Amino acid sequence: MAIESIHQETGRRAITTTIATDHDGAALEAVVADVVRIGGYQHIADSDGPHVAVSLVHRMIMAITECERAGWSRERILARLQPARAVYADSPFVKRLQDWPRGYPGDFETVEYILTQRNRATPGRLSYWLEQYALDSSIAQQHRNKVDLQARAILDAVLASPTSRAEPRILVLAAGGSPDLRQIQSILTTQRFRAVLLDQDADALAFSAERLTLIQQHLTFVQRNVVRGLGDVRPHGPFNLVLAGGLFDYLPDRVAVLILRVAREHLLESGGRFVFTNIGQANPYRHWIEYLGDWRLIHRSENEVRGLCTEAGFTEPSVSVTSERTGLALIVGCQAAMHA
Repeated sequence: MAIESIHQETGRRAITTTIATDHDGAALEAVVADVVRIGGYQHIADSDGPHVAVSLVHRMIMAITECERAGWSRERILARLQPARAVYADSPFVKRLQDWPRGYPGDFETVEYILTQRNRATPGRLSYWLEQYALDSSIAQQHRNKVDLQARAILDAVLASPTSRAEPRILVLAAGGSPDLRQIQSILTTQRFRAVLLDQDADALAFSAERLTLIQQHLTFVQRNVVRGLGDVRPHGPFNLVLAGGLFDYLPDRVAVLILRVAREHLLESGGRFVFTNIGQANPYRHWIEYLGDWRLIHRSENEVRGLCTEAGFTEPSVSVTSERTGLALIVGCQAAMHA
């Protein structure tokens, strides 16, 4: 329950919102009941649907936050949420986030769902409007923004290489369906480059191969777990660019540092760049995707991603951290030292 208090601060009136704890779960129980009730409606008007979905989602996030502040465990919250989760599961997209049918979170088919933004739920039902909200939300948009930035990083690495030098080499870790390369493949058809795509999912690599026919002669596909695959891709380097979009959202610190260190010591050429993304700590959708779906990410601050890079041996000045347009995801660049 939000309590607004008005007070004086530096001579101006300001509004401070305090989130109260909900020890008995009354707010959570109320919004779950509304989701179930409205989920039973056969048709919600187009003029009402978006507002109903937004209201329910935001109430749900606030109610979960209140229960966590009251010390509720994840298991206790999930038990209260089960009726609402069942309604959400009528959305094919949210159902994927609950079940992860490919056996791992963030799979390439789910990413494709986000990128295409095609609502596959039954029109008019609450699940349709919840799916539309999910696909249009900032947490989905940051995926699309990251793909744009990854495509730009690849293109910059290819175009910046002097023609007098060996052809530029790109390594994409956890490449998935390669939406970044697909976005720019018509431009790359006339360029000199080699790209190695590493992914543990054979179907993801097959999906990439089927859709990258214009540049297939430039590509090498390696099916392997990312950590174990670092040795497999090393003979194809050194690389001007090592790219990891979204991978670090799932890596514990020690594994993230290991990958960064191996890249710095064995994969990057002199002056080469490692670019990765990581969901930031200020993610207002965190409770929603973790509790209504089962999409749990490792959130990090700017200081934390910088710490990963410097622990791996990159110098502080060689590390840059920005964010994509929604501000939800950090874009991290690490530049290897120039050899004499």
